[in-house]
Amino acid sequence: MNGKDIGALVVLAVGLIVGLVLLQQAAQQTSDMLNLGHIDNKTITLSSTAVTLEGKAASNVVVTNATGGETVPASNYTISNNVILDDGTLGCTIVETAGPYDSVNITYDYQPVSYADSATRNVVPLIVILSALALAVVALVPTLRSGVVSMLGLK
Repeated sequence: MNGKDIGALVVLAVGLIVGLVLLQQAAQQTSDMLNLGHIDNKTITLSSTAVTLEGKAASNVVVTNATGGETVPASNYTISNNVILDDGTLGCTIVETAGPYDSVNITYDYQPVSYADSATRNVVPLIVILSALALAVVALVPTLRSGVVSMLGLK
């Protein structure tokens, strides 16, 4: 092995290690971008001031009175999705429009802040797949060019 081969081997090893670490992180983020969260029976106090909920958008909302358990009509509260909150982040709020309700339980599905909307949801998994294919090419091309296949008697 000459110096050129060793240098190529080092570049290959570093490239694969960095690529695998980045691929793992991308795959984990894909889950956050594609899956909805769920909150079950979170107790909050409804008021005329906005109460911040988890995530950037809420759906399938069910609000019940915490003391009696009866369902609070949807006409008694307003949910605002994709609101810019005081800290500058995107969020979701609920405001009481009729009541008063001291304490309520709220169950809902929510979109995490990193949730991908519309067409992006179809592209995100492709990024991980294409990254894995690129890593395979990075690993195989130098290996095949080095003559390993002929040394093993496979060609």
